[in-house]
Amino acid sequence: MADKTFSTGSSIVSDLQAVLIAMTINISKRKDHCTIKIDGDFSIYEVAEYHKKLVRKCGSVTSARVQLSQDLEIDTAGIQLLISLQKQLQANDGDLTVQSKGGKFAQIIEVFNLAKQFQFFEEG
Repeated sequence: MADKTFSTGSSIVSDLQAVLIAMTINISKRKDHCTIKIDGDFSIYEVAEYHKKLVRKCGSVTSARVQLSQDLEIDTAGIQLLISLQKQLQANDGDLTVQSKGGKFAQIIEVFNLAKQFQFFEEG
């Protein structure tokens, strides 16, 4: 954790505490299928890097499975990336399956009313 002081216009934010969660993405490709494992943060700060990797490795596949870790931190940018991947796969007559451990992602899917968008299942 770090204590910092930032000036934003006329206001000052002091004693900001930031916690960085290590993130990893592992992508494996076999023929027309990608398996994508994501651990840690899946937020606006990581999405640009994830997007580049996904396009490079999974741009022409017809199916993909995204496996999300139990301690996943995801925001709307992460959700947008999943939707983008789903649309790309549908353009190739394919589909995306999202697998999650724990209930965090299921709650997010429910809040954003995206149950019909993804094939989603929770792993015990």
